[in-house]
Formats: sequence, C-alpha cells, structure tokens
Amino acid sequence: MHKKYNKLSEKDIELLKILLIKGAYPDDIAKYFNISISTVHKYKSDFVKNENLNFPSISGRKPNNAPKIEDLIKEISKEKEEEKSEEINSEQISYKFVINGITVEITGVPNKIDISKEGIDIKF
Repeated sequence: MHKKYNKLSEKDIELLKILLIKGAYPDDIAKYFNISISTVHKYKSDFVKNENLNFPSISGRKPNNAPKIEDLIKEISKEKEEEKSEEINSEQISYKFVINGITVEITGVPNKIDISKEGIDIKF
C-alpha cells in the first residue's frame, strides 16, 4: 500500500524554497509538507536549474543543533510581516477629499475619518 502525499500549492512551494535557502533539512521539510524526501530533492534541483539558486550544503547526519523547521517558519513569518510593514510605510499613502469646494489631502494612515456637513474629523 502506497502512502498518499500532499500536492503543494504555489505558496507551499515558495515556503519550501525559503526553508531550503535557510538550511532546513529535506527530511524535516518532507515531514512538514507530508511529501517524500525525493520530492523535496526534486524541487531543490528544479530551483537550482530553473532559478539558478544555490543552497547551503547539507549532507551526512543532521547535527543536534540543526535549525528546527518550526523556528524557521516563525522566522520567515516574522520577516514577511516586516516586509509588509515596510511596503505600507514606503508607499506614501495619501487620501484626497473635496469638501464644500475645499481640497483636503491626508498623508499617512489615519485610524478613522469622519466626514459630515459640519466638517471633517481625522484620528491618527
């Protein structure tokens, strides 16, 4: 009886690539994604061939101090959150409103904007 393996989504493939770049061991990656170790090696060789990527050399027994996949995933998630934050900050977010013929431009990220006949209330 054959073991049924998962098919990876594009998001999973990208995570697999980042894990390989960060030095995760193929057997850990295989267990995490419920795929075979040979599938991990296939993706790795495809990345090398198609994207000209280089990965850390990992061979032999896994040392006790090898990075844990859970820790690497937390690190990757944190890096992605920081990238998103930088993207929002680097894009100058700007809002323009015309109220009673007066143009109001707000640069930044307000928490709340209330516009009424009496005026505008902006909270940062």
